[in-house]
Amino acid sequence: MSNKPVKCEGVGLRIGNEVVVETIYDDIKPAKVNGTVSDHIFLTLLDEEMGAIKLDDSFEQEVVLDPQYSDISDFVDGIAIVSIGSPRHRPLYGLIDSNLYVIISCKYEKITRLQNGFFELLDSDGKYGVANSEGILFDCKYKSIEYNPETNKFELQLL
Repeated sequence: MSNKPVKCEGVGLRIGNEVVVETIYDDIKPAKVNGTVSDHIFLTLLDEEMGAIKLDDSFEQEVVLDPQYSDISDFVDGIAIVSIGSPRHRPLYGLIDSNLYVIISCKYEKITRLQNGFFELLDSDGKYGVANSEGILFDCKYKSIEYNPETNKFELQLL
């Protein structure tokens, strides 16, 4: 008998005969964390909206992120880019961490992952800002942002 959660009919998760996540979702699948399939974070789909569930080491539900997103990217260095809205209707983007806590709510036109854990933010006015796993470092008030990963410094150009 496997000691890892597996998808069961309905769709939920079980370990052996024990259901660890109820069968209320349209789909559920393991999240990818740094390119590896996770045993503890699962992406859920319900009525075309994505959410996530994090299980603790005993495979008990630790955190539930209700289905509300149109997409959740793979987690890289503990952070995933999330979006709300459809691609036809200008989705808005935000960030969540691997504990399923919202770092930045979905209010940006675009979020680009930079190196060294930084993210470039673009707001609806065409202004740029910078965030990391802690939140916003530079508010969106810049015409452009250049990042040099070798020096780990930013060059910010005001409007």
